[in-house]
Amino acid sequence: MDKLAIELSKLPFIEDINALKKEVDSHRPIAKEVGDKVLQKLRLDWNYNSNAIEGNKLNYGETVAFLMHGITAKGKTLKDHLDIKGHNDAINFLLDIVKEKRDISESDIRSLHKMILVEEYDIDAITEDGQSTKKRIKLGIYKTSPNSVKTRTGEIHYYPSPEATPALMEELLDWYNECKQNIDVHPLILASLFHFKFVAIHPFDDGNGRLGRILMNLILMRHSYPPIVVKNEDKENYYGVLSQADSQQFIPLVEYMSNLLRHSLELYLRGIKGESIEEESDIIKEIELLKKSFDKKDIQRPSKSIEKVNVVFSNVIYPFFEIILNRTQTFDELFFTTKNEYLISFENDKDLKQIQNPKIDNIDMLVQSIKFPVESLKNLQSIECIKHYINFKEKNIKSVPKLSFSVRVNFTDSKYDIKLCDNYFKEDYWGVSYKDFYSNYYNEIPNINVLEELANKILRILLNKIKEAIEPKDLTKEDLDIF
Repeated sequence: MDKLAIELSKLPFIEDINALKKEVDSHRPIAKEVGDKVLQKLRLDWNYNSNAIEGNKLNYGETVAFLMHGITAKGKTLKDHLDIKGHNDAINFLLDIVKEKRDISESDIRSLHKMILVEEYDIDAITEDGQSTKKRIKLGIYKTSPNSVKTRTGEIHYYPSPEATPALMEELLDWYNECKQNIDVHPLILASLFHFKFVAIHPFDDGNGRLGRILMNLILMRHSYPPIVVKNEDKENYYGVLSQADSQQFIPLVEYMSNLLRHSLELYLRGIKGESIEEESDIIKEIELLKKSFDKKDIQRPSKSIEKVNVVFSNVIYPFFEIILNRTQTFDELFFTTKNEYLISFENDKDLKQIQNPKIDNIDMLVQSIKFPVESLKNLQSIECIKHYINFKEKNIKSVPKLSFSVRVNFTDSKYDIKLCDNYFKEDYWGVSYKDFYSNYYNEIPNINVLEELANKILRILLNKIKEAIEPKDLTKEDLDIF
């Protein structure tokens, strides 16, 4: 039996879910019109959001009009409409499985996949060596070629091979059938872990996210819980907790899903009590969707200003530098000496100003540290964090590595760009090379999960450099000299 599933079922927020479920159950039998109304809202939200997460262009109002009245949206593709219809058909099939009280089978999973994707199509893909290509998507058939994806940081995320997939899917169903019989495993934990394990396998060439969320809700509904909806506007956090689960940190994932389930249960309670089940976020969502529907080329981006620089510094640069320096401390004990530097530059000024106080967390402190008037920030060109590792402690390494890296944030007229140099040496400053690492507009601030992903990428680069240095058998003398 999966000890992890049992331990996660003991978390405090699971008791909150149990209490809410007990309160809903105390009102059974629930009036049919109430149950139908709440389920209809959840289904519409589910259909819209799950498809929107995967790039479907129909907005919420168009999704409702199409599913409720058969009205197609002008200017939207046939595939967008087919995806919505297929997803809705899959939910109907799911409800039949729940009604029949039968177990999930691989045959059901394949059938759901066929319903979701409706018809075969081609997608952009990446070969094993990182090259762009095209792939034909088959329905209800496990992947026949690698389906690796490029993450937002530019890295390739590798999923299990096509050869390993059938056995892994069989293992997943065996795990599910064993866990569902244990009363110590809570349905929410079972559903959340199943969802994670399924998307980690990524058994199909496309549609894994939508199908994974359908299977998660199938498990919940088989245990008399309402479905949960991952909101499109919250997909960054959703991807973030899945990424943490990849690193065996499962509590953020199940806590995230518990909040969604709590929302669905509270929706039922409001309906039972005769209260409105409409949400304030619904109208906000419609407004945001309307704004997103405009051609991005026609949107005027905010230009650099003291206020914008302040926001970026406080919400991106400072926390990002802190995450990087905290995480790279793990390498400190391998070297006799480490050194941090912070540099700042202004347009039309060739001199680099060193920041005296590395604990600067706002623009006012920054200005005070470099003794420049605040008005000069409109000419701010870059802020840079540099770390040096000097004198490797391993005495058996003949060529002692000297590692340095620099993370520089450049400020342009409309964007801020993060660049990375992984071979920075102060004595050869003007010869170092910076690579593009991340870029965004001043009005777009990444959440903490994105910053942590970027920091982990830097950690991986440094780890590889150290491993190369201590494994000279794979390197020439010329290679070692770069350190």
